[in-house]
Amino acid sequence: MILPSPRLRRLVTLLVFSFLIGNALLFLVLPYDNPLVLALRFNVSGLSNWWRGDGVEKDAWLYSPAKYPIDFRTDVGLLIKTGYGTRHRLAAQLEAFELSAADADSFVVVGDWTPRGNGTHAGVEVHDAVGGVMAMPEMRKHHDAPKFQEYIALRDAIEKGDDQRATEIGQSFGWDLDALKFIWGLEFVYDNLPRKK
Repeated sequence: MILPSPRLRRLVTLLVFSFLIGNALLFLVLPYDNPLVLALRFNVSGLSNWWRGDGVEKDAWLYSPAKYPIDFRTDVGLLIKTGYGTRHRLAAQLEAFELSAADADSFVVVGDWTPRGNGTHAGVEVHDAVGGVMAMPEMRKHHDAPKFQEYIALRDAIEKGDDQRATEIGQSFGWDLDALKFIWGLEFVYDNLPRKK
């Protein structure tokens, strides 16, 4: 016997069970995206794959039915970002997702401009996300910020109908406005598509 003394055996048993119970409680209390929880899940998954066999079926979990199935048509709301410089891609994006104006309850299109006329492009409404950020009361004191000045220059060129100038402006700093579009767009989707995930 490795542990000859009963007292030592009890101590080791107590320590092992304390360690296991402590880790189980920690696993239950920590959030799902905690690095310790993720590491444990990853290693348990790897161990189960190794236990399953020679590696031929190690990706079988990818093909098993989902624990919580999702119907993308009814459960998921899409946020489609576009910009003045990439507006010509919107029709192709909608076609790739098999979306049309009739599916407006499934997606939201945000951009850094408002299309001329009725505010639609490729048959769907485009919401000016950067204009939405600028309209927020807490952002009014920041209108002289460089990113907002770039946006104002873009908006003015579009309103004047100077497509060449607007395209140049959009290509020079369009990526800078992406974060503003994304943040405002997520909030807009949350407010306007409440039943979507």
